[in-house]
Amino acid sequence: MLEILMAITLVASAVTAGLVAGLFFGFAVAIMPALRTVPDRDFVDMMQRINTTILNPWFLSVYIGAGVLIAASALIAVVNGHASVIAFTVAALVLYGGVLALTGVRNIPLNVEFAAVDVDDSAHLSAARERFEVPWCRFNVIRMGLAIGAVICLGVALLL
Repeated sequence: MLEILMAITLVASAVTAGLVAGLFFGFAVAIMPALRTVPDRDFVDMMQRINTTILNPWFLSVYIGAGVLIAASALIAVVNGHASVIAFTVAALVLYGGVLALTGVRNIPLNVEFAAVDVDDSAHLSAARERFEVPWCRFNVIRMGLAIGAVICLGVALLL
């Protein structure tokens, strides 16, 4: 019974962490490069809209759920005594914990500061964008790498 439960939680962990990694990948390779080409006012307006829209139950359940599912997978692996699965699920948990920590310490504070920018204050739009765009993109790529690493670890755990 625990074997089946472990398989289910590992698959659910890999799927949810994969969705998060894919979201970060989409931002890194499509959304942010496209927004890089627009005027400051449009950039500020669109990022404010994205940062508001993304805070919905679908995203939050996948984003938080991935961490919970990975932790559950690691716990079940411990109970089952599968040393190799334990190693890869704990590695996935550490990597995904890095995603959560980096988002909370870097990306969210940038988003909160950026939310206060007045899109009609043209004198300050360029400076606000400069303070936001490059650091946010850098941290997004790092958390994308962490999420991909977690997915790889979960994939390996599924094969063991």
